Amino acid sequence: MSSVRNARSPHGLSLRSQPLPRSSGRGPSWVFVLIQLPTGQDIDVGKRDFNLVADVSSDDPVAIEPILRQLISGGIVATKGGFHVEATMEGESARELNRSLLSALRRAERRTRLRSTWTGEGVTERFFDYVSKGSGAVPLV
Repeated sequence: MSSVRNARSPHGLSLRSQPLPRSSGRGPSWVFVLIQLPTGQDIDVGKRDFNLVADVSSDDPVAIEPILRQLISGGIVATKGGFHVEATMEGESARELNRSLLSALRRAERRTRLRSTWTGEGVTERFFDYVSKGSGAVPLV
């Protein structure tokens, strides 16, 4: 009564679906699909460019400056208690880049704060430390 169907997608994924028997004579028949990635192949998620505008503050700015200059190849301006940063970075997501940057800075000085705005592919995301404070589309000018 139940039939199993196997198929191969053009991307090399194997698909399998199997209808489940109904518990009673009424109601929908559910279908589960298992998608299996082929072994030995990696899927390229893709790196994107993000524009960063951030304010970095710390209890010890001298300790984080060398790490900041090593990670950021853009404009770094010293301010009272920290730095103002404008740069372009490449990564999978704004969240991943923000987390990586703040984690590296906090290894040098635990009491480091990062207020950042990342813009990539027409979307702007704002963060305070690791926490997202919202995102939105960049208005066309």
